[in-house]
Amino acid sequence: MNNFTNTSSLVPALRAATHATFHKSIVIWVAITLTLTVFGVAANAVILIATVKHPPLRRFSSCILLAHCVLIDLLTCIFLEPLVILTPYLGGFVAFPSNYCRIAGGPIMGSLFLTTWSHAVLAVSRFLAAVFPHQYRHFTRRPVQIAAIFLPWIIAVTLNAFPIAEWGIRYELGGVWAGCLLGTAADPLRGIIFILGVYIPCAVIGLSYAIVLIKVKLTVRRVVGDSPGGAGNPSRRSALRRRYEVAKLLFLCFIWFCIGNFGVSTAGTYFSKAYAASPLTQLALKGLQYLSPSFNPIFFILVSRDYRTGIRAVFGLAYRQRPHEISSRPTKQRANSEVETGTL
Repeated sequence: MNNFTNTSSLVPALRAATHATFHKSIVIWVAITLTLTVFGVAANAVILIATVKHPPLRRFSSCILLAHCVLIDLLTCIFLEPLVILTPYLGGFVAFPSNYCRIAGGPIMGSLFLTTWSHAVLAVSRFLAAVFPHQYRHFTRRPVQIAAIFLPWIIAVTLNAFPIAEWGIRYELGGVWAGCLLGTAADPLRGIIFILGVYIPCAVIGLSYAIVLIKVKLTVRRVVGDSPGGAGNPSRRSALRRRYEVAKLLFLCFIWFCIGNFGVSTAGTYFSKAYAASPLTQLALKGLQYLSPSFNPIFFILVSRDYRTGIRAVFGLAYRQRPHEISSRPTKQRANSEVETGTL
């Protein structure tokens, strides 16, 4: 949610002058981003309901972890996106209290750390299901799932404790478009916090989903030539299709997150002069960054057949179980097949 690169603090007069020059642009930007935030609230709410209510999605072994990630996106859209959108607008003519970023910076940056680590835990879950299907059942036990939900919160709170308590680093108001920044480039803790809170979980997410996608593709090719228990088996084919769709949509959400959040840091690091000289470019990149969770539902809808069906069910359209989802095999045999193909 925050700018990864810190610019030098600009005097309020310069910030006010920039707002006066680009007043129409900032008003249009606020209107567009707030409108898209409202869309994000509605879309994430529908996705969350479909995840926990639609039978094929509710039976998904990582359902609770996926619902947790969607819930974080929903709460971010409701409470934090309006805050980070209105702060640049108000910064041109409002004198923020000296402790504003100490209060607002924690939830804003905390949501970033919470998002990355929640998705990292979900990615590890999908990795274990694809690569170690026989051992994966241990990960689906309720105590482990609960621990997997609390772990990102513990990490986010721990990393946030340093700037909130101002132990060697603090949140500061900066930028031509006002925003709460994590310290300065000279603060040694800044790099450590971003490595632990952003870069490591992002590496875990990207690597995990890349392996899952490759693994599923190879499995599909391997079973195509199998006789009765191979690709001709409707349940097995459906399981592979669902696992691939979930991995693909989550990987696309991750790519979108990287584009939105790392676009600001890339421009500020490698094109610093051009970036600093173009307030409109800064607004555009900030818009992508702030709206990252609002657009995730689009990938769910475009990629997953089950989510499209689940969304129709949310809006009152009756869900009809497809014939290939009904198996006449005994429960034990069906369970063995799920282990064989990798638990969903």
